[in-house]
Parts: sequence; C-alpha cells; structure tokens
Amino acid sequence: MKSAEGKMDYLRSFVLAVFSIVFVFPITNCAADIAAGGIGSSNAPTRVLVMGEDSNPLSISRGDNVFKRVLGELKNSMLRKGYTIVDEEMIATTLDWEITDRRPKTELIQVAKMANESDDANLRTRVMAIFSIYATKKGLSFTQKVTTRLEGELYDSVTNKFLGSFELPKATYPAPKDCNDVCMNEVVGEKAREIATSLGDVLAKKLKLMEAASTGSGFGAGSSNLKTTYTITLKHFSTKQNFLFMKGLKNAPGYSSHETMSKTSAVRKYSYETASSTSDLEESILENLMELEFDLDNDVDINITGTKIILENLRME
Repeated sequence: MKSAEGKMDYLRSFVLAVFSIVFVFPITNCAADIAAGGIGSSNAPTRVLVMGEDSNPLSISRGDNVFKRVLGELKNSMLRKGYTIVDEEMIATTLDWEITDRRPKTELIQVAKMANESDDANLRTRVMAIFSIYATKKGLSFTQKVTTRLEGELYDSVTNKFLGSFELPKATYPAPKDCNDVCMNEVVGEKAREIATSLGDVLAKKLKLMEAASTGSGFGAGSSNLKTTYTITLKHFSTKQNFLFMKGLKNAPGYSSHETMSKTSAVRKYSYETASSTSDLEESILENLMELEFDLDNDVDINITGTKIILENLRME
C-alpha cells in the first residue's frame, strides 16, 4: 500500500501532466505557428487586381456577358487559392471614376497606380493581372468550330516590374452550323467557368513561384515576399552616420541589395531592395536611428510616401 504522502505526490504529478497536455502544448504549438508565419503573422496573402484588356477589336469586350462570367469565376478561383482579390468596380466607385470598354493597357496601369496612391489602404494592391479573351469561329461543311484563346501579363504595381506573361492553350468547341454571333457568345459563355478556373490556376502557380523565389522575413500585409525597391534619401548626415545607418539596414530582415544612386556633401540617395513591408522597413530605420543616438521626435524628420523614404538630420552642427 502506498503511504498518504506517496499518493499525494502521485496525484500532483498526474495533475501537472494533464495541465501540460491541455494548456502548455497548445500554447507551444501556437507559438510555433506564429514563428513559421501562421497565426498572427504579417506574411499576408498577396493582394491582386485582375483587369481585362479589350483594346484589340478582335478581343471580347469588357461589357460582354462572356467577359463578365470569366472575370467573376477567375476572381473566385484565385480567392480559393488564398489570394486577396481587389475588385476594380469597387475601386472605381470609391474613387469616383468611370469604367469604359476598349481601354488600352496604359489606362489599366494608371488605374492601379491611382488606387495605390489613394489614402484608402483597402484599394491598394501588389500585383496587377491583365488578361484578354479572344474567340473566333470557322465554318465547316457540317458544323462550325469555335476557338478561344486567353492571354495576359503580370505586373508588380508597386515597383513597376514586369513579372511575366501567361497564355492558356487554344480550346476548340463545336457549334451549330448556323451559329451566329449570339450563338457563339452562348457557346463560349458555357465554357467560361472552365476557362476562368484554368486561368486562375495558372496565375496562382506563377505567383507562388515568384513568392518562393524571394527570401526574407517580416513580409507585410498584402505584399507577401515579393521584393520592393525603395529610394532612400539621407539629408545632412555625416559620412560616418551614413555608413553606420546603411550598414544597419544591410542587416535588416528581408534585405536583398542596395546601391548608391547619388552623393553630394549634404545629400546621399540609395536604392534599397527588400522583401520586407514598408512598416517593417520603417521599424528597422527607427531602430538604426536610435542606435546612432538620434532623438526620433526632435533630431530627425522622416517622410515615407510609397517607395520613397526621406530622412533629414535636424541636429544643429
């Protein structure tokens, strides 16, 4: 028989074991998830703006029902792949502009730029996907053959970089011999879901590859780990302060590379490429300034607009 004291020790051990299973292990696993970029991580899904380019008169117009069905299913497909889709019509409503048919690619790029320059963070995106839909018919002796083709391009709407192009293989469908334009529209429309799902899969795979090609940590919401090139201007910093400041940023999370763009006695300008978000880069900048013993409220003026960062030393000589 166990003594009373031995039974109490056994009971205490049992209670501690249960407590560890119920409370400690879940907390540890949660911490591991956070460290790996899971719960509460800033590695948020890339925000994507999908737009159709219909400036070519041979392409299907934006106002066409086929276009709308493809666009709707495409957005849904990419949403299922884990991307955040920003709707162009919501942007247009918020910023009070009109969406018209047959717009050139330059106008679509301007839309993305204006959205990213707005004060509403919900309108901002990192990647712009531009696509076009083509459909043709060819008459045969016993039927008609309808052929569809889908092509497009990906752009980084923050850095202006061309990220790649995509194209789906041509698809051919039979149509009635007397099939007119309305009939062809219906034939292609019936295949819209299949077309868009395939396109969404292609886009998602391309973006995943681009994200995997970048390394770093501290990625910001909506930017995933796509790299951004910032222009950092330092005004009235000594040579030593410039050296130590940029050396600190070289060790910051997500750092990729930097180059000196220009240098005068009072102003130095750098290009700085990183996979970190603007907020994480700002945090690194503030830490470096504090390491250099700057009073952040009185000794330095910090201006951040988009990818342009200007730091001015306000200390009197």
